Amino acid sequence: MPIEEAKLGDVAALIARQQRRARERSPVVPDALAHPAVAEALLREFLAHGYIGRVAIASDAPVGVLMGRPDGSSASLPAAGFSMAASSPDPTRLLAELYGDLAPALLERGARRHYLSHLDIPATVQAVTDLGFARMAYCAIRPVGVLPHRVPERRGVEVREGSADDLEVVARLCMVEIDYRYVSPIYSPRPTHEATMDEVIESHRRLERNGGAHLIATLDGEDVGVLTLDMTNDAPGLCPHDQPFLGETATVAHARGRGVGSALVEAAVQWAAERNHPGLTVSFQPANRTSRRFWLGAGFEPTGFWTVRTIPESYV
Repeated sequence: MPIEEAKLGDVAALIARQQRRARERSPVVPDALAHPAVAEALLREFLAHGYIGRVAIASDAPVGVLMGRPDGSSASLPAAGFSMAASSPDPTRLLAELYGDLAPALLERGARRHYLSHLDIPATVQAVTDLGFARMAYCAIRPVGVLPHRVPERRGVEVREGSADDLEVVARLCMVEIDYRYVSPIYSPRPTHEATMDEVIESHRRLERNGGAHLIATLDGEDVGVLTLDMTNDAPGLCPHDQPFLGETATVAHARGRGVGSALVEAAVQWAAERNHPGLTVSFQPANRTSRRFWLGAGFEPTGFWTVRTIPESYV
């Protein structure tokens, strides 16, 4: 049924139970949505901002919910609006019923690429995969008190917080990470418009105006690495709202293997701790061999995933 016809309090309780279940598996999972009142407030906020949703009912109680918001040719289906009861005997069938009813409504509004995020719960992972969604990114968290799994030597690496005078340096180093997205085996889709240096500089100027920061690593007198701290990225259910999100992070090729990345991460942890943030959040692509090994080794633990499914044009 449409979510508007369901009792939001009961749907919120379903979401809260799933969040608590996820926290039993991993304590780094955000705890806000484990409270039904918080979950219900967020559901109402979703509905007020153009989300549509479907609820599955069994024995007069909700057993599944899936929400999405169309935005041009794509739609966002957030983890905070997606839940399935642990008692479901066939999660794949349940998700098929929810998505099978929601997808046509998204297509009617022109949304053909559906981005679904979800918690790292085995039954959910299996159901999402069974429906043809491809995993495109991890969401992972490191609390400030957690140590990395390995601590390579820094060997002369110095880290400083960038200022407005460093934005050109930041943009140049961030372009290293952006270019890496298109190599094998990652093959991220290239945008129709490649960002210019001036546009990259302006985007990072906005990041700083919104409370973010840039950390720059120097080796032998040369700026060789960057890490961005963004305070505006928010994915309820996967990422706590009160901690920085790590954006572009890169080391120039000739300086890799000398502890630059590790020095940047530890400086970011200290930056967060000094501002009383509980931890750091990062996303990285499974196909990016370097990123996956680096972030997991740096003490980040996955809470969930972003996935995507593209509906063929013939169905629009």
